[in-house]
Amino acid sequence: MVVAGAGIVGACVAYESARAGLPVVLLDRGDRVPPATSRSFGWLGGTSGGDWPGASEDLRPFVLADHHRLAAEVPGIAHRWTGSLSWPSPATAAPGQHLIDRAAVASMEPHLRDVPDSALHIPTDGGLDPLTAVPALIRAAQALGGSGPWRSSS
Repeated sequence: MVVAGAGIVGACVAYESARAGLPVVLLDRGDRVPPATSRSFGWLGGTSGGDWPGASEDLRPFVLADHHRLAAEVPGIAHRWTGSLSWPSPATAAPGQHLIDRAAVASMEPHLRDVPDSALHIPTDGGLDPLTAVPALIRAAQALGGSGPWRSSS
């Protein structure tokens, strides 16, 4: 299998393909993390809140479990399981969510300039730093027998 592009998506595809036992070659034309990945932020909120476009809603139940698996399998992948905050808050919280007051928001996010009166806290959410995840996934794919990244100069 040839994977074109060594950004976060290509690195994930290369890793998962190598993990499944497929021969993988990862190609990329640059010599560093692609620009789209360098501007990315990977919010992981698999079970509650947010809009999921199109058919991606069907993937919701698997997101967090897959990322917890990645965190256990891939050395150096940078997940942060610190939860998430969103506002304006709904009137009630769903199971696994908590409405928190202004003081709690300020304590959790001390660098906010405009602290909301309340927020919805989802403690099971997390984040993924794609700039550390890409090289970690590529190293893990290579350890499983993948080739690459092969980079061209054009």
